[in-house]
Amino acid sequence: MYEERGGILIQNVIVEKGLTIGIILLFIGTCTIPATAQDTEKPSLPTSNGNWLYVGGSGSGNYTRIQDAIDNASDGDTVFVFDDSSPYYESIIINKKINLIGEDKYTTIIKRPEQNYVIDIITVDLVTVSGFTIIGSKQGYYYGIQICSSFHTISGNIFEGNAMGIVIFNSSYSTKIYNNIFQNNDIGIDIKGSSFNDIYKNSFLSNWIGIVVREGIGNTIANNIFIKRDVGIHLGGHSNKIINNVFLSQVWGISISNCSDNEIRGNSFSHNYDGIIIESNADNNTIQDNFLNQNLCTIEILSGCDYNLLEKNTILNSYYYGMHIEGSYNEIHCNLIKDNHDVGIEISGSNNNISYNTIENNIKGVELLQDSQYNKITFNNFIKNNGFFTYSFLQRRSHNIWDSNYWSSLIGNVKIIVGITKILIFSWYEGREYHEIALYPMRFNFDWHPVKEPYDIPGVSLKENV
Repeated sequence: MYEERGGILIQNVIVEKGLTIGIILLFIGTCTIPATAQDTEKPSLPTSNGNWLYVGGSGSGNYTRIQDAIDNASDGDTVFVFDDSSPYYESIIINKKINLIGEDKYTTIIKRPEQNYVIDIITVDLVTVSGFTIIGSKQGYYYGIQICSSFHTISGNIFEGNAMGIVIFNSSYSTKIYNNIFQNNDIGIDIKGSSFNDIYKNSFLSNWIGIVVREGIGNTIANNIFIKRDVGIHLGGHSNKIINNVFLSQVWGISISNCSDNEIRGNSFSHNYDGIIIESNADNNTIQDNFLNQNLCTIEILSGCDYNLLEKNTILNSYYYGMHIEGSYNEIHCNLIKDNHDVGIEISGSNNNISYNTIENNIKGVELLQDSQYNKITFNNFIKNNGFFTYSFLQRRSHNIWDSNYWSSLIGNVKIIVGITKILIFSWYEGREYHEIALYPMRFNFDWHPVKEPYDIPGVSLKENV
């Protein structure tokens, strides 16, 4: 069922608590630490060559404040924090190569007191933080963990109610962030000019933006789940990989702008407004082997975004269109585009190549909008849908080519593709509402060499629903 919000039809999606927890458990590992550990007995954690210092709990010699334990630690030590004295109201600076471990991520809580951070890791590499709930503030520039160095491990934590859960600044690289939960933050993870970081097996729940990548290169974002709110991933860097993630009930699953040479592969999108939107000079990106089902609009390539490859994607049951292409010189190959409620592929750009796709059971298979030119639609399977085009009145020829396609509706030896010419007679506004009077005489394009049997296109098959 769809409802109207701000003039936009949005499908109602209810993610039940049980389903949400079930999905989270598929993607999140657990961090189990004995609750009865004493200051003379190390919990069952990865081995450390250094000493163990304890915060909270009842052991003699345990510290009261986390920062005091860190100040007295040395490189290679482990600071273990019991949940007995939780929550801890501290802003912590880590300037040593240590492991900071909480007893239980659900009950070992660190809250920001007055500074704009909970944990700062600035001048030192090789820090591990695991087993905490980290709560900051959304009022201003507040973050859970700030990282300005490299080779860190952030795992098994909960980041809640922060302006930014984790911020990775310039020159940071090779940090691993995995098995965390980010919920109700403005931004879950903000990567600013940092490279070669690995973000995997995290859950992002009801964040305004799950992950932002700004100008970084070589980052890998894999096997995460993004549920609800505005944007799953906003990508602005180069040569990054977004692989095998799940996007549910976002406004935009993935937004790409001002970047190039990124790979978006093997992701699943369902019940989003836009599955993938490519905008603002995003070129040479590869969108491959993704599964997109029941989104309002599935893949959009906006004006000025050129030379992108869309290949081997499965696009089903979109409320409007499967693909909308405003850019130029994009390659669209070997996709399955089926059962969309309006248009399979809608094109207003030029010099795009659409070939070897199976386009089936859409209201219109491919629609060329007015002023689109020099597009090639060749070697496709059109099954239970046709092509359509619109000319402007001054457009004598479009130079679009339809050739050697299979048409299930073919009668005879030539396929006639019906279109219209729009002749605007008069237009006006009533307030903000636009009105026009126009004539739409028919025009025709032709596929002069249609084939009699559908193409067997490798890699194009109907995948199971999300």
